[in-house]
Amino acid sequence: MLRSTLGTLLALHAIGTYAAHSVSNTILVFARDAASASSATSGFQGYGIPYEVVLVPQGGVTLPSLSASAIEGNYGGIVVLSEVAYLFAAGWGSALTAAQWQALYDYQTGFGVRMVRLDVFPSTDLGKI
Repeated sequence: MLRSTLGTLLALHAIGTYAAHSVSNTILVFARDAASASSATSGFQGYGIPYEVVLVPQGGVTLPSLSASAIEGNYGGIVVLSEVAYLFAAGWGSALTAAQWQALYDYQTGFGVRMVRLDVFPSTDLGKI
């Protein structure tokens, strides 16, 4: 009985926590150029899924506003193509800064949103390899 009640209370708490948050159904797409962005968004176009493309040059960009408030997210998902990586003097690396990656991670965890990273070399950044 106690286990059942505890499980019910935890489930209700989780529902209450996430029910207070909402996200737009717009997908945020990061790409190096329009051609690669088009390859990722053509399926979205076919199904009428709204999306926003951010082209990231080697010099980097400012992230769009990820949320309208602490409980309203502007994006329902994130797609990053090729890590928006470029060859720098020190080797290959993302044009997004560590702080920007952290902001995207924080948005994911805060709003329960998923990120898909396509065409990327496996590394510990993506979990176990």
